[in-house]
Amino acid sequence: MQNLLGFMNNKKFLIFDYEKSKVIHHNGNFRHIGDVQQLAIEHGVTNLWILPNSNLAAKFEMLSFITDASENFSNCNVEQIHGYYNVWKKSGTYEERTSVHITIPHLTNFAVLDISAKSFCKAVVALWKVLKNVQPMCAPAYTGKRELEDMYSKFPNRLANNPDDLIPILKYRQAGELHWKTKTIKKAGLYVHAYDRNGSYCASMQGLKLGLGVPNHYEKGTIIFDKKLVGLWRVKANNKHSIFTGEYAPMPFFPVPDFEQEGIWLWTPSINAALRCGYEIEIEEAYIWEHSRPILEEWAKFLYDGRFELREILEDEDALAQALIWIKAIPNLTIGSFAPNDETIHSAIKRYDFRSMVIAENYNRVMLPIEKLAKIGEYPIIVYVDGIFLLSDNPNPYEAYPMLSGDKTKLGGYRYEASMKWEDFKEAFETLPLTDCISFFNENCYEYEDMQPQTVYIH
Repeated sequence: MQNLLGFMNNKKFLIFDYEKSKVIHHNGNFRHIGDVQQLAIEHGVTNLWILPNSNLAAKFEMLSFITDASENFSNCNVEQIHGYYNVWKKSGTYEERTSVHITIPHLTNFAVLDISAKSFCKAVVALWKVLKNVQPMCAPAYTGKRELEDMYSKFPNRLANNPDDLIPILKYRQAGELHWKTKTIKKAGLYVHAYDRNGSYCASMQGLKLGLGVPNHYEKGTIIFDKKLVGLWRVKANNKHSIFTGEYAPMPFFPVPDFEQEGIWLWTPSINAALRCGYEIEIEEAYIWEHSRPILEEWAKFLYDGRFELREILEDEDALAQALIWIKAIPNLTIGSFAPNDETIHSAIKRYDFRSMVIAENYNRVMLPIEKLAKIGEYPIIVYVDGIFLLSDNPNPYEAYPMLSGDKTKLGGYRYEASMKWEDFKEAFETLPLTDCISFFNENCYEYEDMQPQTVYIH
């Protein structure tokens, strides 16, 4: 069985291997999803995309088109419509029983641009060439896990799941992302400038060591903090000598109530940030991995470099835009998938510690320029994951904050993203919740070069 990539609409079935393609014409008289699966298997396709804006795509919006196949095909006895199905025939020849991953892009919860079928196909095929051995799926987290498993095929123990008895300890002590809006504006300005970090998660995985095996537990008094250790620490933290309290500068970790008296669980990068920001830390207990490696470093750099490879491969601007959306989402959503909400959900890589260490390290590294700005009396008004929003009287964002606007392509460097006049943003800032503030900014911002409103996404 060949592992070919396929695209299907009402009448045509486009089939790609790594170098060439062919077109099969079909009558489109599918009774249910099982017929689609069998046509795919007949031509050696195990990864099938149903092209948007087609009558065939509309059929997948009917639940009966899926459930009518449930007697003879697996994974079809569903109660609601999905964007992905992994379907195989319950009986028959070996080839007939081969599973086909079927993606209906417009039914997924991921961004699918309104572009031509030709551009859409180009985007997926280009992404396949960049990912090398792994065919892309419209579920970026699934694609990311498969790429990671392929990369570590000779060292599968490095991706081994957390033991079941450890999951409750790690699951309910997850690191939180940096989502903050100032309570007090220290310095007024006529303009809001937004700056974004290049490949933020990918950058944070460079040099970040993650645990191997099972951690050891240490009681109070049996271990002292060492920033080189990979671990989860229960601490009491005091910020009475720090300006990073959340009032006009963000806290160095995601806040929880009564963390000073009751204590808080923090991952190693969060304690690093807290100590830099003037917090006093007292260790109560810890879970420490004795052995560690920068397990995700190579994978993250590979995905980041893939962005530039796509730009070289694709001349079609629509195809490039779609492919970039997917490849940028792969690391972020894969990291999130390491910590499923439901412990019963099947996950190829169930590593709650990986997720928390990456998020905590990302938070830690985003704090670095904020700390530098604070030393010269400059404070952001919003920090959203890795996006930093600042006020200035200077309409030129490059002159206003040169330290945040010079690295357009460097992994982990900051670049200017967009601006708004403060008078146009002030009401939204003062009245809307943080996420709505970001949405308002995205919809009404402009780039300094042309000073015209446009949509730019800060995430």
